[in-house]
Amino acid sequence: MDCMYNTLVIIGSDEQVKEVREFLKGNDSEGNEIHIDFNKIIPTPEEIRDTMNFPTHISIGETILLGYHENGVDAFEDIEKEFSSMDEKAQKEAIEIGKKTLSCLLKYDSRNWNDWSWDNWGTGWNAFKQQLKGTDTICFTTAWNDVLPLMKKLSEMFPDIVFLYAFMSCCYIIPEVETYLIKSGMKIELTEAIKEKFQFDVVVVKDEFELLF
Repeated sequence: MDCMYNTLVIIGSDEQVKEVREFLKGNDSEGNEIHIDFNKIIPTPEEIRDTMNFPTHISIGETILLGYHENGVDAFEDIEKEFSSMDEKAQKEAIEIGKKTLSCLLKYDSRNWNDWSWDNWGTGWNAFKQQLKGTDTICFTTAWNDVLPLMKKLSEMFPDIVFLYAFMSCCYIIPEVETYLIKSGMKIELTEAIKEKFQFDVVVVKDEFELLF
């Protein structure tokens, strides 16, 4: 799995930093406290949280309920055969799952939690491998993609605070760090003058990076 190393720096007064950090805190699936929970920025709907991430794009039950398959007649007939081979209990479960995915598709334009996460967070999972550095810096990893749109949304929620967001793929042969200042939902590409103003630099060490102030 490709991943992104992310660093978020909250630039503000002690009170502002504390306010953002308290807002971002959450709990993982095991109940452990985490430093940044994407659900605090854009919450996953409860109905979506309980859906399964199907290995195929459309579930068997959904195909049967719709009466067609997006890949054509042959694909639908294959699903019909598979459905017919199930026992009665399995068929009922498939239909219930199909009803749920269709409901989520109509309400949220996503069939399951993984699709919803990609559409709304820009990545398939919540942040993991989290680490707090000092009082104002949160480091975390995301799957496959950065979460720049999510960080812009966070800055809209705290318009008086400046956020410094940086990310780097774990798979680049030559590491490249993208770094942005974000305020009130606006992304400001960093110039040397801005770097000098905030007095920081980006240092890459092996497959990780640090923001040095």
